[in-house]
Amino acid sequence: MALSKGLHGMLKGGGIGLALGIGSGFVITIAHVITFGLLFRLIGMIFGITTNTDEFVNTLVGSVVVFLPIGGALIGFISDYKNATAEEARATAETERQEKKRIADVRLRKESEERNRLAHINNSKDTISRLATESKQLLNNFATPISEAEHHLTQAEHEFDEGAFAPFWDEIEHAVNRLANYHQSIKRLDYIGQKYHEQAALLRGDSIQVPPLQIANGRIVDPRPTAKRLATIVRMAQKDFQFATIYEQRKTNKLLYEGFRSLGDAIYSMGSEITSSLQALSSGFRVSLDDLLDATQAQTKTISMQTDELIKASRSQDEKLDNIQRGRKPT
Repeated sequence: MALSKGLHGMLKGGGIGLALGIGSGFVITIAHVITFGLLFRLIGMIFGITTNTDEFVNTLVGSVVVFLPIGGALIGFISDYKNATAEEARATAETERQEKKRIADVRLRKESEERNRLAHINNSKDTISRLATESKQLLNNFATPISEAEHHLTQAEHEFDEGAFAPFWDEIEHAVNRLANYHQSIKRLDYIGQKYHEQAALLRGDSIQVPPLQIANGRIVDPRPTAKRLATIVRMAQKDFQFATIYEQRKTNKLLYEGFRSLGDAIYSMGSEITSSLQALSSGFRVSLDDLLDATQAQTKTISMQTDELIKASRSQDEKLDNIQRGRKPT
């Protein structure tokens, strides 16, 4: 490319050199004529030599006229060749610079992507470790709220036998709160299982094997007998007008745990809500509810039917009491 540009410069330079040669030729010729003519004549005078000055001057002028355009063309060619070579060198350097920048940008992007990937992997590992630890803590503590609820129900039966209206409902409210705590823990464990599965799937996408989060059979205490006992005791109290009257004053009390609007709502729906959460948990962990709770299908069916019957009876009793207090005839 530089050579072609140089040839182009030669033609271009030749034209320029020709113009310069012609113009300069006359000037230089005149200068040479005067200078060399005077010089040779002076030499002739000094040494007595006779020379044909006019012939010499004519020869010199002819040489200048011939060679000056050629020299101009050569100078033009060399100048353009140097310019073309410098331009090509600059273009090559710019291309190399851009290529180096592109390679550097690609390397930086890949390094950034790798850092982000490793950060996500570490974050997923930390999350999985935290979820696994929390799930173990929950599994180890499921027995506590059920044991406490049973204790409060025993105290409630004692207060009922003693005819202590307010203490009886205090114990019932304590028992309901403990069952609500159990229900909240079940929902939390279900959430942990879902998040664990999501994070494990991300790690498996990076070819990192993660063991599934599992619950050993029978690790979770079955709360349904306790919920059934609660419904039975409440049903017994609602058959007594005085106990039922106190209940009407207490049923709108708020619980300590989310998931239920009030004490009355929790009493009526505790059994079904806990069963629903347990079923969701068993589905999420792909284990049957009976295996999860170490219960038989017959026990599960019996508890569910008895709890539903008690809830219906309690609601019916509430409606009758409400009608009496409002002076309405029962339907």
